[in-house]
Amino acid sequence: MKMHSKPIEEVFKQLKTSDKGLSSASASERLKQYGLNEIKEAKKISAWEIFFAQFKSVVLWILIIATIISAFLKEYVDAIVILVIIVLIAVLGFILEYRAEKSIEALKKLEKPEVKPEVSIAQKRNRQAEAWLAQGTTLAQQGETQKALGVWRKVLELEGVNPSRYAKAEQFINFEKERLSQKYAPLLSQAYALIETKEYGQAQEILDGVLKEYPTHKEAKEALYKVQDALHQMARREYTEAIIDENVGRVDSAVKKFKWIIERAPASDEYHRKAKNKLKKYE
Repeated sequence: MKMHSKPIEEVFKQLKTSDKGLSSASASERLKQYGLNEIKEAKKISAWEIFFAQFKSVVLWILIIATIISAFLKEYVDAIVILVIIVLIAVLGFILEYRAEKSIEALKKLEKPEVKPEVSIAQKRNRQAEAWLAQGTTLAQQGETQKALGVWRKVLELEGVNPSRYAKAEQFINFEKERLSQKYAPLLSQAYALIETKEYGQAQEILDGVLKEYPTHKEAKEALYKVQDALHQMARREYTEAIIDENVGRVDSAVKKFKWIIERAPASDEYHRKAKNKLKKYE
């Protein structure tokens, strides 16, 4: 049974392949064994060889013999007619064969399509993981810590990647987090000391600076929450006293308290907004 008539499963089995094609290793091995899938170029034939090859035809030799016999019998007209026919047949055959040879040469000169070996999804993902690992390292060296951490986390989100890539990404992330923790440890100690002395404004400035570069710093976030809660309580107390001052006619004292709230309480705090609205009355 010819190959095209066989079931597809039998063809795959016989050729030792599958519907996914050959792997890169298998394709390289077969290339070494069988060579390229191309027609070997034969020796080129010259125009003279093509022309003289026309006289290998039995028909032409019969006509040539007939020409000689006609000339020998002094039938010169017949001899000339047959000779003209011989020349026409030879020239026509030469033209057709010469054009065919040129067409074949032109086809051979056409650019051969490049066949790239199949790259599996796993290979693509591993290459992407390697690229992200390198990109993250470059960003970390440039001081773009958060961008570097984001790129390395993308590696952990990839599925079907070599475990060594996950391990590298986790190692880079943990190392960078430890470096940041050591970097900001003195600043956090300073912020805690300011909180103890109720210098909430200065403590907030320090914590905002830490979280700007390291938004996920757990200790800094917790400390900032304490600061904002303390400022909120103070703003509420000051606002209550300012309202009392406003109602009894101590406007200057009320305005002073409203300004204090605006300067110290975060813009997101409700008493900051209330104090700001109150001050509009006295502008």
